[in-house]
Amino acid sequence: MNAVGTQRDLETMVHEGGHAIHSFLSKDFDLNHFKSTPAEVAELASMSMELISMEVWGEFYKDNNMLARARRQKIEDTLITLPWVAIVDSFQHWLYENPEHTREQRREKWLKINNTFSSGLVDHEGLEEGLMNAWQKQMHIFEVPFYYIEYGFAQMGAISLWEQFEANPAKGIEGYKNFMKLGYTKTIPELYEAAGIKFDFSSGYVEHLAEFMKGKL
Repeated sequence: MNAVGTQRDLETMVHEGGHAIHSFLSKDFDLNHFKSTPAEVAELASMSMELISMEVWGEFYKDNNMLARARRQKIEDTLITLPWVAIVDSFQHWLYENPEHTREQRREKWLKINNTFSSGLVDHEGLEEGLMNAWQKQMHIFEVPFYYIEYGFAQMGAISLWEQFEANPAKGIEGYKNFMKLGYTKTIPELYEAAGIKFDFSSGYVEHLAEFMKGKL
């Protein structure tokens, strides 16, 4: 990580720390394949750590007002992640399924998809050029096509795991460790089940998690 004294430094540390714990807990399998989990599972470990660790962010933020501000920002960013993942995923599919598109078509499509998933609450008047090119900041589009929707899956799982932790910290930590110990010896839904959560993206489940996050805000 590159530490320059920002909130992002803290989040990066605990995020990558979640990956590290995952590696330690699943390191003893005889087959290397069992240690290599897909992103839906790997990012569950890291994103869950971001949320669970907020309980002890006071070790970093000694000022209570700064601590409250950091936690609120984290919760807001967690929610903002979901529509952004949807925008990037939809755009990637169109981008690579239409390789002959023009630059203008690409900008128009990005704006249309962005407007579909965005709240419309932000006024971009005078900043249209920046908005039309905003997709370029997502390196996954260039480096690992179609790899990004997994962050959405994992973010939903992390919110659910955090909800479980808030209700019962001991049970939450137990579930967190249980799924990581399994490496990739089970299917993705089974690994989520081992964590005590669901691999579920139904409207009802998404609404339930959204209400939990609203309550935390």
